[in-house]
Amino acid sequence: MNDYKEKESPLVTGQTFIKYFYTIMPLDHADVNAHWHQHMELILIAKGSIPITLENATITAKKGDLLIIAPNCLHEWHCDSDPVEYHCIQLNIDRLLNQTSASSKNLLPIMENNIEYIPLISDSTLNNHIEELIYLQNTSPDSLYTLSKIFYILAYLNEHCVTKSHIYISDERIAKILKYINAHFNEKLSTKILSEQFSYSESYLCRRFKTVTGVTIKRYILIYRLDKASHLLCDTEYDIGEISIKCGFSDFSYFSSNFKKRFKYTPSEYRKRTKKD
Repeated sequence: MNDYKEKESPLVTGQTFIKYFYTIMPLDHADVNAHWHQHMELILIAKGSIPITLENATITAKKGDLLIIAPNCLHEWHCDSDPVEYHCIQLNIDRLLNQTSASSKNLLPIMENNIEYIPLISDSTLNNHIEELIYLQNTSPDSLYTLSKIFYILAYLNEHCVTKSHIYISDERIAKILKYINAHFNEKLSTKILSEQFSYSESYLCRRFKTVTGVTIKRYILIYRLDKASHLLCDTEYDIGEISIKCGFSDFSYFSSNFKKRFKYTPSEYRKRTKKD
C-alpha cells in the first residue's frame, strides 16, 4: 500500500485535533494514491468533479458534495485534465475524547469503525456548517467556538448520515466505570478488579459494558492506553519503554505489537513520523 502524506497543501493549520487545507488539482498534484490514516476526513468539493475510490467502490464527487472518509478507510483519487478544487478537514477523533459517557458513546465508535457513514452527501445545511468551521479554523483555531462547531458537525453526521451503527443504552453506572478506567489507566486493571470495585458480578459487568459502549472492557482499556501512549510519543521526550509503563503496560512486547496493530507503525517509527510532520 502506498504511503501518502499531506504535503501538497498551501495552507495547513492546526497540529492537534484538526487540520485544514485547500487543494487545486492538478496544480498542487494530479494523484492521491491509495492510502489510509487514523483521522477522519471531510472533503467538500468547491469546483469540478472527480471519481474517488473508497475501499473497492468508486463514486463521483461533484461541486457541493461532501465526502466522508472514516478512520482507516482505504481511498484514492486521480485528476485527468479538468481542474478540481476542494476543502479538506482532518479530525483527530482520539484527541477529542474525554471522560464523559457522551464521548464514549459517540466518539469512540468512530475510532473503532463501529459507525458507517453515507460516503457522499449533498446537504446545504451541513455544507454551511463546514464552511463556518473553515472560517473559524482560519480566524480563531484555538477558540471554544471552533471546538463546539466540530462537535456540532460530528453530532449532525451521527444523526443524519449514519447507515449502520451499534445500539447504545445510556447507563450512568457504566459512565462511572469509564471515568474510573480513564483516571486509573496506568494502574493494574481487569474485569475482576473492576467488578470488585463496583460490586458487580464479573460476567454481568462484561455483558453490560459491551451493550452500553459497543466494545469489551479489555478492548476499551487497551485502546485508551494506546492513545495515551501516542500522545506522549508526540508531545514528550520520554523513553519509549518509560511511556509503555506510564500507560499501564507491564510487557513492552505486548505494548509494541498492539501499538503497531492500531497505528500501523512501531512506537519509534510513529514518533519519528509525527516529529517530522
